[in-house]
Amino acid sequence: MQEVVTVRWFEELSLDEVNDICVVFNEAFIRASKAGIALYRRPEEWLERYGSEPRVEVALLKVEGRVVATTVLTFKDVVVEGDHFSSCFIDDVAVLPHHQGRGYGRLVFDRALKRVEEEKVDFTMLYTARGSIAWNMYRRRGFKDIFDVGIGIFIADKTAFLGLLPRWLDRVLVRFVSFKPRVEEHGKLISVDDAIRNYADLGPTLSLYSSLSEKRLRRKHAIAEGIQCTATLSLRDYHNIKGQVFHVGLISDVVFSEDMKASSLASLILYLIHKAKNHGLPLIVAPSSSHILSEALKLSGIKVVKGGCAMILTENKEVLRRIEEAHNKGYLFTPAEHILGEY
Repeated sequence: MQEVVTVRWFEELSLDEVNDICVVFNEAFIRASKAGIALYRRPEEWLERYGSEPRVEVALLKVEGRVVATTVLTFKDVVVEGDHFSSCFIDDVAVLPHHQGRGYGRLVFDRALKRVEEEKVDFTMLYTARGSIAWNMYRRRGFKDIFDVGIGIFIADKTAFLGLLPRWLDRVLVRFVSFKPRVEEHGKLISVDDAIRNYADLGPTLSLYSSLSEKRLRRKHAIAEGIQCTATLSLRDYHNIKGQVFHVGLISDVVFSEDMKASSLASLILYLIHKAKNHGLPLIVAPSSSHILSEALKLSGIKVVKGGCAMILTENKEVLRRIEEAHNKGYLFTPAEHILGEY
């Protein structure tokens, strides 16, 4: 019997379906994680996260009434070198481990692509680990690597963090602890209203930026500004192969002016690192797809690990050229919400 994949509006999903989706994501990604830790989706957090986006659809494959494979489509307008383009970001392609190997991931992804084709967006983008099984599947369907993605890692509490990992990783991760900042911290906390103004001013200077809603900004633990730059701090749930769930600090939504120096941006990031450390977090992470942001993370004492990439599917050569140009200049917005699930 041929399994059927359905695509539903985010608002149409039942609470049971949302719970199933989170179970699929959590079990699939913890199994795939080389470090034995992965982002942990709670139904309430998942609803808040996608509820802050303008338009979301979800592809589902069910077996005996339960979701066993899924992916999420986020449709939105983004800025690319000053102009607006329609886009779709594909996230969280996942299959329950005991249903893997049956082609369900391919079925869900192909149905998602068909839905994107119906919308005729300017481009489709996703983030994944280069060389993975998923990466090979995306390439076969016409996706092209367009730029590298890194994940910044700062171990705030070595003892606590290593206690969450498999023992064989202890020696490997000790090297992440020794980084020391090469800048002085500088920043101040700002209100959501001030943040909205800052993002309206600075966001459109970065390609792949889409407006941050007030609802989304109010979910942040802290918002801070430096000299011509703004960033946020969130507390996110991660889990390990032992089933332990713990908080991780996420520095994201980083925007900055076109003449920004990495050292000035690093001072703001260091300010947020210290805010996160005050909460006794074992780990702080910060995704990056811009060489300016990556350099700033390093100057602030964060180790940047490469291995991820952004992939794009488009027939619009102009948008492809513009994104590549923006990347070469370093003026790219890093949408952490589309990247974290892959690490």
